Amino acid sequence: MNKTNQEMIQEYNELSKKMKELENQDRLQERNSYVPRIQDLSEVIDWGYSMGEAIERRTGRGWEEDVIQKIEGAKIFFRTVILPPQLIRRPIKNKKQEIEKEWEQISLF
Repeated sequence: MNKTNQEMIQEYNELSKKMKELENQDRLQERNSYVPRIQDLSEVIDWGYSMGEAIERRTGRGWEEDVIQKIEGAKIFFRTVILPPQLIRRPIKNKKQEIEKEWEQISLF
């Protein structure tokens, strides 16, 4: 039975959650038994990104805008770093407008 891309993403998310729970319980050997499956899923899932797409990638300081240079399986290449799809996201639309709204001053007089 072939799974759809959405079903594989759901399985990936469930495994990831289970692995995190096992790690928190210090059951590392059991956690590590799931690594091959999660790597296989990560390689075959279409994460929906393409070369040249502007995205935000996770950094130590938060999220930073960047452009995808190349994609090979579960590796997404940028100018200075290679990341898995779990550490990138599409930019938040209208982020500038949200920031401007945050600082809007209302005059009461």
